[in-house]
Amino acid sequence: MKRADAGFTLLEVIVALAILSLAVVAAIQGFAQGLRLLKLAGDHQRAMLLADEKAREVVDPEEGREQGTEGNFRWERQTTVIPAPDLVPTVGVPRWRIYEIDVKVFWDERRQVEINMLRTMPLTVVATTPQQFDLLQADYEVPVEKCRMIPPGYDDNRFFPVSEASRNAIRQRLNFSGKVVLAIGRLARNKGYDLLINGFQLAAEREAEAKLRLAVGGADLNDAEQRILDELKEQVARLKLEDRVLFEGFIPDELLADYYRAADLFVLSSRYEPFGMTAIEAMASGTPTVVTVHGGLYRALTFGRHALYADPFDKEDLGITMFKVLRHPRLRDRLARMGAHKARSLFTWTGIAQQLVSLIESRATALAFTDNDWDEPWNDGD
Repeated sequence: MKRADAGFTLLEVIVALAILSLAVVAAIQGFAQGLRLLKLAGDHQRAMLLADEKAREVVDPEEGREQGTEGNFRWERQTTVIPAPDLVPTVGVPRWRIYEIDVKVFWDERRQVEINMLRTMPLTVVATTPQQFDLLQADYEVPVEKCRMIPPGYDDNRFFPVSEASRNAIRQRLNFSGKVVLAIGRLARNKGYDLLINGFQLAAEREAEAKLRLAVGGADLNDAEQRILDELKEQVARLKLEDRVLFEGFIPDELLADYYRAADLFVLSSRYEPFGMTAIEAMASGTPTVVTVHGGLYRALTFGRHALYADPFDKEDLGITMFKVLRHPRLRDRLARMGAHKARSLFTWTGIAQQLVSLIESRATALAFTDNDWDEPWNDGD
């Protein structure tokens, strides 16, 4: 049977329209499903981010349950302590605690994500200076039994004592003569070099061979440093000490240890000093040392055994303290020997590491700021 003309029959048109409608409906459904999947993926990602945020914002964990809402999301956070027998010492107070932090985020009434993490928390806070130690207790209310003081360390491969013959050779090479008092550091008012010069004047009046060498400032001085240096030189001239005080300037690192060794006395005269590594380096090099009481280091030292300390604001106190070391060889020898021993025993990086490991393992160890050297009798040979 042949068509009467070249057009489509009504049935064919209806069938074509039906097929086209089905295709459009399928495309719309697919597009809608894609949008739903995109929304679900976006909600899931936002829920994961929220769960992670709620887990990580716990800084100081405490056991308990918390909950809240963020936009269309509801969250719950459960914090519990996990038993950890391996972290409980056989003696002493536990230093660590493990917390489990579980966070769940809910949305759309039937969807949720969950993040679970473990956090190991120290039960002891470590300070690096006595000032920090005091601040933690006074301002942050950290109990004293949860605080430990572990100071910074020095390089014992560079700073160590040498024999008297080697020391004399170093003095000759560096042009050291007389009884030399040494100060090393940057040019800043808190270093108290003006106070040191005032105190040295008293020592110089009593010890004819006393000389002061100030190795202060860097290789290039800024305007403020140059101003301080000029003031110090004017002070020396005013006190008529030009022939007793020498301004060294910058000392290269490779010569630093020898400068310590060549000196008869090192003085840290700071108005304020958090710790005082130059004094530790001097002690480690076998040089008798006088340190300021306006800082942290003196609290770690036994007066008359490891070092001497004085108030730099009191020029008589500082001057006479320096004079005693220059005048009495036996005191000088004891401070040189026992100061180096103190530095080696507690302030090397190896010693610092041992203190940290002992803290973690809750083992007893010598503390840098525990002064018990007078608890038992001792003599010059100990």
